[in-house]
Amino acid sequence: MLFWSDILTPRNLFRTKKAWCPICYQEQYQNGQVVYEQLLWTIKLIKICPQHQKPLIEVCPHCNHQSLLLNWYSRPGYCSKCGEWLGINQCLKTFRDGEVSIKLHLEWQSWTANVVGELISSAQSFESPPSKENITKSLNLVIDKVAENNAAAFSRLIGVPKNSLWMWQSTKTLPELNILLKICYELEISLVEFLAPKNLVNKSFTKISQKYLQLSRTPRVSPKAFEQNQVRDALLAILAGSEEPPPTMEEVAKRLGHHNKTISRHFPDLCSAISAKCRDYNKACRLKSIEKLCSEVREIVLSLNAQGVYPTEARACQLMTNPGCFRYKQVRRAFNDARQKFGSKLL
Repeated sequence: MLFWSDILTPRNLFRTKKAWCPICYQEQYQNGQVVYEQLLWTIKLIKICPQHQKPLIEVCPHCNHQSLLLNWYSRPGYCSKCGEWLGINQCLKTFRDGEVSIKLHLEWQSWTANVVGELISSAQSFESPPSKENITKSLNLVIDKVAENNAAAFSRLIGVPKNSLWMWQSTKTLPELNILLKICYELEISLVEFLAPKNLVNKSFTKISQKYLQLSRTPRVSPKAFEQNQVRDALLAILAGSEEPPPTMEEVAKRLGHHNKTISRHFPDLCSAISAKCRDYNKACRLKSIEKLCSEVREIVLSLNAQGVYPTEARACQLMTNPGCFRYKQVRRAFNDARQKFGSKLL
């Protein structure tokens, strides 16, 4: 893959552990051929064998271990952990038939394996390694043909962030292999074709162009009108109301059908007051809850004192409804004060 290093980033490109097709190994052995590991198997994106349409295996069926790409005892066709033969006549893993999602996944994986295989084998057909400018030229060409030079619409069609698309167009970053393949899959072309912009001049891209036309014809939903007077009256009513618990600004925004930031931009003071009211209520509830726990811990100390038992923290925790309450410094202070007042009689 060094030949393509100027146009592909090595990030997420290669596997760190071995993957193989056991049927390929078995056929090579039975036919008296040299048993070897295919270059295609090292590409992380490849999940199936394009020849046998079966998933690649990554775990040894004998010892249930994975192997590194290069190991001290590496030997093609054999596990580097246990040394057992990895070839079999029938793949242990298979895809279930009859499920649309499985069929689509298999179709994508099969196409990917064939296209990447073509990429590896076609390096000699290029006079020199393609440059990053080829990516820019090809992207600009297909965006113009498919989406009338609308990069944002094209990014939505492909399912790629438009910022990433812009970075690739400006040659500031290199695209990952899986993203390039996704683009080529939607355009119904091979990656080798995409890397040669002159091959795209006469392409029509019928399928994805129709998707763009459908997208452009979809009527845009107008945003909800922002009635300032109604929103202000609703905010004032919530602020003056006695609802318990008072709503947060997120809840208020959801009730009014507007985004929180939109309301805050128009009425920052009212929004701050509603948020402060909610915070004050929560703080008061928290203090009330802590005071209740303080009263409980005093009663527990008094009860243990009446039984002639010294009130340790462990004993008090066993009797508390919420044993974790001792994390509050107010509860711990109330416990210590009560113990000094009542527990000292037991010493």
